[in-house]
Amino acid sequence: KVIACIKQDWLFGYGIGGLQWKIGNYAHNFFLEIISTFGAFFSVVIVLFLLYLLSKVNHTKNEEMKYFGLFMFVLWFFPLQFSLTFWKVPALWIFIAIALLNNSSLKEA
Repeated sequence: KVIACIKQDWLFGYGIGGLQWKIGNYAHNFFLEIISTFGAFFSVVIVLFLLYLLSKVNHTKNEEMKYFGLFMFVLWFFPLQFSLTFWKVPALWIFIAIALLNNSSLKEA
């Protein structure tokens, strides 16, 4: 059902909650969910942004924050491939927050 819906409106998506309203459930896959919600163009932007954040966390000099950030990435990325909706997964938002912290606060003393 999800892929059929995406094919109908792949460019712009259905918006937040649109797919759930149309089929009565969410996509159960992170990539399918962002494409159905935001459309193809904005989904590419989101994936590139998340890859940038992952790179930023991976290059953090503070070892504890680096490993905590990578742990948060694993905690949200793999489960979202099979279930859940990204809006309700705290590890995703914690990962984003860690990556967006000012680099000066992440440096080792």
